Amino acid sequence: MKKNEAQLKIEGTKLQLKGYWTSYNLEKLQQLTSQINSHDLASIRSIDGHDIQALDTNGAWIIIALFKEAGMNMPDLENFSPTLSTLWLRLTDLEGISEEKFESLHPIKLLVIFIGQFIFSVKHEIYNIISFSGQLFITFARLARHPERIRFSEISAQIFKSGLQATMIVSLIAFSIAIVIGFLMIAPLSTYAMQSMTIPLVSVGVLQEMGVLLTAIMVAGRTGSAFAAELGVMNVNEETSALESLGMDPFEVLVVPRIIAVTISLCLLTIVADFSGMFANFLIAFFMLDNSWTVFSHTIFSQNLMKDFFMGFSRAPVYGLVIGTIACMRGLQVKSSAQEVGTQTTAAVVQSIFLVIFLHAGFALLFQFLGVR
Repeated sequence: MKKNEAQLKIEGTKLQLKGYWTSYNLEKLQQLTSQINSHDLASIRSIDGHDIQALDTNGAWIIIALFKEAGMNMPDLENFSPTLSTLWLRLTDLEGISEEKFESLHPIKLLVIFIGQFIFSVKHEIYNIISFSGQLFITFARLARHPERIRFSEISAQIFKSGLQATMIVSLIAFSIAIVIGFLMIAPLSTYAMQSMTIPLVSVGVLQEMGVLLTAIMVAGRTGSAFAAELGVMNVNEETSALESLGMDPFEVLVVPRIIAVTISLCLLTIVADFSGMFANFLIAFFMLDNSWTVFSHTIFSQNLMKDFFMGFSRAPVYGLVIGTIACMRGLQVKSSAQEVGTQTTAAVVQSIFLVIFLHAGFALLFQFLGVR
């Protein structure tokens, strides 16, 4: 049994616990216990721990709290080791922290609790990302040795959905943002008779920063959420388990094509966004600054456009890889319910956008440090 697996089963008057009932599995354990109705709970007379692989205080407390909240006495323990029995009995004697007691805690204690919970959740997320990335790396390495197993038809289908179908919205957003930036720059620059600097400033902003960033955020919200929801529903319907039973690797069939597709799509969409932004820049020059095409082209090509373009474009594959990895990881974490699909989809979008912005700031500092700006 894998470390992230836990099960419970009610047989007659016996509650059987199986697998890993630990803090690592906390979210899964809460889902399992929430599915026990009051009638089944009242019928339980003993708890069988014969098939428990690991148990800690959080795992035991979830079961204990279930009976305490229902106002019922704890059932007898069967097939527990002396160590686990002692742990269980000590936790049973605890009253726990009620909501009223929690609210009456000193603010400093509340702050410490909040910091501890935050650190624990961050550690848990980092572990999940590293574990998923390691499995993904192994799959890529296997496909590199056997390229005939790469599903090019699935990759092209995903590129069509995540790339081609997003072209219009990405173009519109890049165009609109470039127009807004140019419009806001003209007034303050005109005060110092420097309105001619609007064109080079907008081009630098679009090519280096805004084009790739806005595209990545749009892809995270549009494609990342779709990937997480698709894989989540497949997990709920046990389609991924069906693939495994057929001897197929879900990473190879579902995850790798999506990550490759979103990476390629983000690179292509970044180029589209850059062209849209530069077209908006031309309209600014023509309608707001009364510049001719000759003046505009001379102003633009006097800059190092290719340097600006590659400084922005070089970030696109990284953002695509991050968005695809987070979206697929969150989708495969869905286990049991439609509600969890929504929760994990939201988490995929939020985490993807946060990491994209964080990496964008990191790239800006790196380019500054290398002196390539």
